[in-house]
Order: sequence, then C-alpha cells, then structure tokens
Amino acid sequence: MEVFISGLLEESALDQGYAAATGATVTWLDPKDFVKHCETTDNAQSEQRWIWLYRGPWSMLAAPSDIPADQQLLDKWLEQQRVVLKLHHEKPATVLLVNRKTTTAQELFSSLGLTPLPTKTASSPEQNDLSMALAKLFEWIDPYFWEVFEALEAVAWIPKGNPLFRNQLAPPSLETVLQITTLLTAGHRLPEVEKELSEQLQHVHELRSNLKKIQVSDSELNELKQENELLLLQLHQVQEELEKTFLENRERSAALEEEKKKQTQKAVQTKQDYQILEQQLAELVTAEKKSAETLEKVRQANTHLLAEKKALAERNTELEQRAAHELKELQEENELLLLQLHQVQEELESYFLAGQQMGVTLIQSQHTMDQARQLLCRIALQR
Repeated sequence: MEVFISGLLEESALDQGYAAATGATVTWLDPKDFVKHCETTDNAQSEQRWIWLYRGPWSMLAAPSDIPADQQLLDKWLEQQRVVLKLHHEKPATVLLVNRKTTTAQELFSSLGLTPLPTKTASSPEQNDLSMALAKLFEWIDPYFWEVFEALEAVAWIPKGNPLFRNQLAPPSLETVLQITTLLTAGHRLPEVEKELSEQLQHVHELRSNLKKIQVSDSELNELKQENELLLLQLHQVQEELEKTFLENRERSAALEEEKKKQTQKAVQTKQDYQILEQQLAELVTAEKKSAETLEKVRQANTHLLAEKKALAERNTELEQRAAHELKELQEENELLLLQLHQVQEELESYFLAGQQMGVTLIQSQHTMDQARQLLCRIALQR
C-alpha cells in the first residue's frame, strides 16, 4: 500500500508516528505537490491512500513555532484548506481528511490495517485551554475561519466522538483569561528585554574583543587572570541586573491585577451574553422543530389530497366511460327511431297520396252524379 501524507505546517507530525508504518510505503509531500499528484492519480488504484492533516488556525497559533503568526499565515491557511476541500469533493473516496488535534497516528493507521513504527515523541490528541480560547476569539472576530474549519470537520475521518463545531465551544475560563493577559504583558515587555539583552551581549562582545587585543606574556598572566575575574564579576553583575529586571517585571504584574479584574468582569459579562445567545438559540431550535412538525402535517395533508385527487380522477374516468357507453346506446336508439320515423313518414306519404287520389275520384264521382241528376231532371220534365 502507498500512503501519501501532507498538511500545511504539519511536518511535526512525522515525529509523532505519521512518518512510517508496517506494510506500507509512507511518503510526505509538500501541500502543492500533494494536490498536484492527487489530481492526476487514478481513482481505481485502491492501494493508494491520500491523507491530509489539518488543524484549526487557533491551534497553530497556540503551538510553539518558529513561524511568526500574521495575516499572511491565516490567509494561506484559508486558501490551502479550500483547495483541499475542493479536491475531497472531486475525489471523496481517495482523499482522507484527518484532524491532528483529535486523531492519533495509531488510530489512523489502524483503520487502514497498518501499524505505525514506534517514535520518541508521544502522539496524543489534545485541546488546551489557550487553543480553545483563541478558537472562541476567532468565532467573535472572523467567523469565516470557523465556516471553513467546520466544512473540514463535516467530511473528515473521525475515529470516535463528534466533529468539533463552534456551538460546542464554552467561554474561556478565568485562568485562561489570566494566562492570555500574562502572555500579552510579556509580549509588550519583550522588545525592551531583548534590547537590554542585546546591550549586555554587545558589552560582553567588546570585553572579549579587548581581551584579544592584549598581548599575553608571562609577566602579564596574573593581570590577565585578574581582568578575567573582573569580567566574570561584571558578567555576574549583569546577570544580577537581569534577575533584578525580571523581579521588577513580576512586581509590575501586581500593578496589573486591577486591569485583570476588569478583564475578568468583562469575561463574566461575555459569559452572560453567551448564555443569552444560547437561550435564543434554544428558542430558535424549538421554533424550527415546530416548523418541521407543521411542515410534516402539510406534507401529510398534501399526500391525502393527492390520494383524493387520484380517486376523483379514477371516478371521473369511470364516469366518462359510462357516459360514453350511454351515449353510444342513445345514438343507436336515435338511429333506430330515425329509421322508424322515416318508415312512418313513407307510410304517411303513401296514405296522403292515396287520400289525394280518393279526393280526385270523389270529385269525379260528384261530377258524374251531378250530370245524372240533371239528366234525371230533364227526363222528368219531358214526361
């Protein structure tokens, strides 16, 4: 089996069991090469597995790294994850998305029937408080990062549990808020400390340069030793000054307690606002449930109406067939009646003609009788 693994800034996974496994050839690819080769691979090659490791941008920012966190890094994360989501949509059976924060190499390779080789670095999923607090900040500041992350979680391979969605996040605890405040304070103080350290290092470098310029001789060896001791003493003084500066910074942190209390109050207010939003969300879920029930009732009524419509259509078809049959019978009866009518009409015409002939005969007979009467009258007169 060939296994190709990649991920944006996920090279540290190689030290946690993702580098090799028994029974397979595991190859780490650059994200661009991963997408390029995966697009050209044949889906029918069942012996290949393409695994993309990802984390939320907040987890990357919370983890120790030499890469500075800036807008360019976040934009690159968005662009790369969208490309991989498109690739998974085109080849869902080929590309496997895995969340490094919730899935170990042991779980992943076990699902493929493989066993990862032992490593010196332990591999265990974790979700620290700082990472979760940053995730909550991303939800408030720019929720589009969460939309892309939730799209990854929705199609990712998850060995146990459920996908991580923003509605599962709880407000950060007071300890986490104080930790973030301490980190911010240290970050603001860092340029000043770096400047002081640079000055001290420059001073040490000048002292070393001066030592190299001195011509060492047997007679001056003791003097050089004394100067070295003096330099060591100065170095200890510098160290003490740095420790003093560190203690002063700790004292200054006490002055920030009031500000921390204000931040705590803001956090409490934020928690209350979050609870109100949760209540509103619950009301929306209830309303959505009622809407779903109403929709189901409408669907049932629609089904009933469709059944009635079908029954009416069948009844209409039956009536049409019956009407057609009755119409045919009426047409046959009408034809018979017309035939009988014609016969009666012919008989009446024959009777009419016979009557006319009888009338003519009667008129002739009447005329003959009138002549006979006249003849009789004449005969009577002659006598």
